[in-house]
Amino acid sequence: MPRKRPHILLATLAIAAPLLGCGGGDELDRQPISGSVTLDGQPLESGLITFDPASNQSITSVATEITQGEFSFNRTNGPVPGEYRVVINSAGSTGVEPGAGEAPGDTFIPPAEELVPKKYNAETTLRATVEAGDNPPIVFELTSG
Repeated sequence: MPRKRPHILLATLAIAAPLLGCGGGDELDRQPISGSVTLDGQPLESGLITFDPASNQSITSVATEITQGEFSFNRTNGPVPGEYRVVINSAGSTGVEPGAGEAPGDTFIPPAEELVPKKYNAETTLRATVEAGDNPPIVFELTSG
């Protein structure tokens, strides 16, 4: 019968423990925030909203999905207090359907068209401030024009 080696088990646990963490996220002062996004007065059906640091106060980017015009971050995945540059993307349909009997990859499908104007993503002018504590919902009213 093989001899058990407890020192190998203890060494493995000592190495793995810091990598596993405590399950409570990082040590950043993350804030739960929520809000809404409309495009031309209608809720943005789906998309992605990203908060990129715009100052030295905020130290990490965060992103989440927009669903039926709503987004939210909880305390585990939210931004830290600070100023942010906000990027909003929403891809529409490509308008191209693969033909019947075609194998995947046989047909070139162009990238989906971005529904949100560049001034809200590639050339964003959107900004947001996240405070420590309670934050009111953040509302982004986008226009196509």
